[in-house]
Amino acid sequence: MGKYDHIPELLGSENYVGWSTKMQYALACEDLWCHVNTKVEPTDLLGTPSYLPVPADPAKITSTERTAMREWLLTDMKAKDLIARRLSPSV
Repeated sequence: MGKYDHIPELLGSENYVGWSTKMQYALACEDLWCHVNTKVEPTDLLGTPSYLPVPADPAKITSTERTAMREWLLTDMKAKDLIARRLSPSV
């Protein structure tokens, strides 16, 4: 049994509510919910939206900025992958 097998495959509107609740919990447990959530709620520390870091000077990206951007992109891809694995091919 896989780590996310408890999340039903999203088939469409008929099971969206249950799917989205379990997906939100899974994303939050992996510290990825901030990559999906777009609502700004001061009390939701796990769901504060996260955005790709922007370098101070796009022509001269520092190694620290490059590392931060790369880390953000990798965690964003992890969130997308987790979601995609639980979608029905028909969705």
